[in-house]
Amino acid sequence: MRFLGVRAWVWGVCGVAALISVGVVLKHRRAARRAFATPPAFLVRAPSFSSQIRVAPKGGKKAGVTSATRETSSSGHVAELSPEAEAALLASGLPTVRELQLALLDRSASPSLQTLLARLKEAGNEALPILGQALKSDSRDLRLRAATTLSDIGTSEAARLLIGAIGEETESAVRQRFESVLAAWSDPRGAEALVDGLQNCDDPRLRDAIASALAPMLNAENTGALLQQFNRPNADANFRRGVAATLARARSEAVGLALATYLDSVADDTAIRYLGETAAEIGDHAVVAALLNAYRRVGTDENFDYFLNALGNVTNPAAVSAFAEALGRPDDQTDTWRIAAVGLSGMGTPEAVDVLVKEARNAQEDSERRKALVGELSRIRNPDSLDRLVNDYVAVQTDTAIARALAQAILNIGEEAILKQYGETRGQEYINKLKQSLEPEK
Repeated sequence: MRFLGVRAWVWGVCGVAALISVGVVLKHRRAARRAFATPPAFLVRAPSFSSQIRVAPKGGKKAGVTSATRETSSSGHVAELSPEAEAALLASGLPTVRELQLALLDRSASPSLQTLLARLKEAGNEALPILGQALKSDSRDLRLRAATTLSDIGTSEAARLLIGAIGEETESAVRQRFESVLAAWSDPRGAEALVDGLQNCDDPRLRDAIASALAPMLNAENTGALLQQFNRPNADANFRRGVAATLARARSEAVGLALATYLDSVADDTAIRYLGETAAEIGDHAVVAALLNAYRRVGTDENFDYFLNALGNVTNPAAVSAFAEALGRPDDQTDTWRIAAVGLSGMGTPEAVDVLVKEARNAQEDSERRKALVGELSRIRNPDSLDRLVNDYVAVQTDTAIARALAQAILNIGEEAILKQYGETRGQEYINKLKQSLEPEK
């Protein structure tokens, strides 16, 4: 029997083949929906950074998170995909690495590479296995574009993947570009991975990149949580260095207050040493006052130089009031006042000059305190204080020790600056008089 010139058994075979093909397609589509309806375990987001900071346990790879899962290591390395996962990706309709490579080579290809990457960005975490493979491509350009797309996705899982790629990248130029992408990460959803990335991270450049990204995301609440992790007895040194680097880059008043609260409560000399330079770099009133109070509590001959060097490098003018308060405590039996005097001398602002002159004049004649304050006055060399120093020099002529200290400070700024400020004639008169006042008494 024939139908349209073809035997009936031929039509039967064709019908069975068509049914089998439809069944296979439907099976793959159902597998894709199951695979992506709920993200795999390694893509499930951790609790919000603003409510809790979780640090991964120690061990594992150094350059990132240290716990491992079936699909991806804590450093973000994507394992070889199982056949089922490969099938799910194919059925999802997302661009493959092969398609990305072809579009990269053929600028006239349709869809374009930009369009393909935009589809991956829109897919979010579902695209991470593909981007993980692209990060291992032989093409430097494709690896860089994959890193940028991870930043565009912005999730904690995407950040984790990029941190892992930085640890595995062998080309220095590409690694630096990866680090730049990470440093510019702005999506707060990536904060969990950034904090985890600080754990056991012994690479200073990667640590700096993570700190640069994390610092703008800090507020009072999550800074407090971060410092709680910092204060854990088993917190490793690299994590503490990373926290210190992050806080140093934060310019939020709330972050400064959170750090001041921590410094006021801690008695661990080691922890304070990690944060001392950070506190000095922030340098506002609350943080400097807290660091001075920390020295009152835990200060010793052994750590005196550390506190002295840290606070001696403060440049924030807001710290003047904290130093002034430390100098104005006659009941203080520690050497905190010495550190405050050095801090004021290092800043050398007009306000700092006023405080040192006042405290030196109030100090008991020939006392160790007065000698130290006069000595710090003589070390000032801030050009912004030239007028204040000259005016004070004129006003304290009856106090020889302070006058000589001010004369030295003025000359520290330089004869050229004096001549520029007061003109050739008047300026030279000042210079001659200042030098004369510094000559040894006969």
